Amino acid sequence: MQNMHIIHDILGYLIYKVLNLNINDRQGKEISNIYLSRVVNHIQSLNDNRYKHLLNLLFQLIQKNENKKNSYFKYLCDFVNHSKHCFIVEQKTNIQICPTIEKNYLFEKFSHKEISHEEMDAIFFINTEYNREAKLIIQIENELINILESKPKDTENEITK
Repeated sequence: MQNMHIIHDILGYLIYKVLNLNINDRQGKEISNIYLSRVVNHIQSLNDNRYKHLLNLLFQLIQKNENKKNSYFKYLCDFVNHSKHCFIVEQKTNIQICPTIEKNYLFEKFSHKEISHEEMDAIFFINTEYNREAKLIIQIENELINILESKPKDTENEITK
């Protein structure tokens, strides 16, 4: 889960560098802590048509238009931030008279920043969210390549410095 979460920060930093973004604080000083949501908000504020498709893909990744209670992306972020120092995965073993043993790994109910999350099947969640994000991250990386390839040569030299 933490590995999936760190990919968001790495992707945010990659986009920041590739697009040569300058994200400044209120005093005009460039910000050093770059993460995906900050980069997405900055790209959105640029209102640049060159980044329209990239922004759409990023919105899909972070499930921007989803209800926060139904967003797997939000669940993943909240889970990782909430569970940094605690244990919230419970193994439930159901042994019946039949010779089959059924194991379920569950993420327990939790709340993070006033958003409550229900118990969830861990394996189902990890597989579902990993597959969803992996497809979108590849599309985002391809869109970054398209943006780079369409930039004039003098701008490209600025980016590679």
